Amino acid sequence: MGATHTVNYREDIVKQIRDLKLETPIKYVFIPHTPADKYIVDSAAICASFGKVYSIVQTQEIPMYGTEFVAKSLTFIWELLGTKPDY
Repeated sequence: MGATHTVNYREDIVKQIRDLKLETPIKYVFIPHTPADKYIVDSAAICASFGKVYSIVQTQEIPMYGTEFVAKSLTFIWELLGTKPDY
């Protein structure tokens, strides 16, 4: 399918990414399923400074402030599917 590396979302994603010892930092993360709040924390740990995190799922809490997410100046983009037809 063209993937250079894959990770198992059922295991520790941060550890799996670090074990890959990637030469190029991760700049973009896409979160397609819940629990989004857990993946937001993981994204902050693996994403390079000024990276972008995209999500299409809702969550009640987004743990960003006072965390590595803000310290790295990451951008969070929340895409609600169906916005264009609704508005």
